[in-house]
Formats: sequence, structure tokens, C-alpha cells
Amino acid sequence: MVAPYLPEGRRGRPPFPVEAMLRIHFMQQWFNLSDPAMEDALHDV
Repeated sequence: MVAPYLPEGRRGRPPFPVEAMLRIHFMQQWFNLSDPAMEDALHDV
């Protein structure tokens, strides 16, 4: 359902897979994390 709206990644870095982006979005919502806080959490893992 989401695939038609995803960026194609023609320029710059390739986009993340859909599953990873949804997981990150839900974790941000559940744990009330900002974008920089989520990025730090991902780098710590």
C-alpha cells in the first residue's frame, strides 16, 4: 500500500527499506523520541 509513495532514490543516498522506516516511525511515537534522539538510539544499537 505504501510502495507507490516511496522515494525512488535517483539522487543521493538510497532510501531505507519500507519496513525499517515504519519501525523507526512507530518507535518514535511509542517512546516519544525526536528525530535526533531516534538517530542517537539507532547509532547506539
